[in-house]
Amino acid sequence: RVTRSLVHKWREDKLTSALLFVNKKGFKAENNEHAISIFRNHIYGRLSFIKMIRGDDFPLYLKLMAEMSHHDPLKTKEGLRAMKETETYDVFICHASEDKTSIAIPIYEELTKLKISTFIDHVEINWGDSLIQKINSALVKSKYVIAILSANSVDKHWPKKELHSVLAREIAEGEVKLLTLVKEADEAIVAASLPLLSDKLYITYKDNPAEIADKVRALLNK
Repeated sequence: RVTRSLVHKWREDKLTSALLFVNKKGFKAENNEHAISIFRNHIYGRLSFIKMIRGDDFPLYLKLMAEMSHHDPLKTKEGLRAMKETETYDVFICHASEDKTSIAIPIYEELTKLKISTFIDHVEINWGDSLIQKINSALVKSKYVIAILSANSVDKHWPKKELHSVLAREIAEGEVKLLTLVKEADEAIVAASLPLLSDKLYITYKDNPAEIADKVRALLNK
């Protein structure tokens, strides 16, 4: 609670908060910048203690470290990591690799033009990253998941696993998360292979990525 309050004060008015802090603690600051430095180091010290006790993946630690770093011009490596870990996405694109070039990337590019934060694997996952950890984390952090369904994806392990994960979240949270997009030529195959989606209103993909992006923007602006 104390650390949260200090981070809040840093965010709202770091100079005033720093001057009050050094005065209360009896520290001697040579100037305003020195006072800010003392205050900054104290907050990072408290955050480091939380990390030591709770671990570097403790949600509250990551949240406070990310908030502190966001408002700190002298960002630390750990602060940047926390910002990355707590980053959220508007959209996660679930797709089979065979549909990446023809469908997934055009949609990603149109969403990006509209400044809609979007997760797509080849952009967000780097060499050496844990594939499972990255994908699971992004799924949880995404407001919506666009599932590109086609003859290529209905029998693929990863797209189906992501699909089931999102459906489970919908049931648990009672909110629409899954936006199904069916390749025009494959509607019958998808319907036969994924009967669990029979009550889901879907959009047919007809080489219309800009239209899809506009519909997503409308949902986000509701």
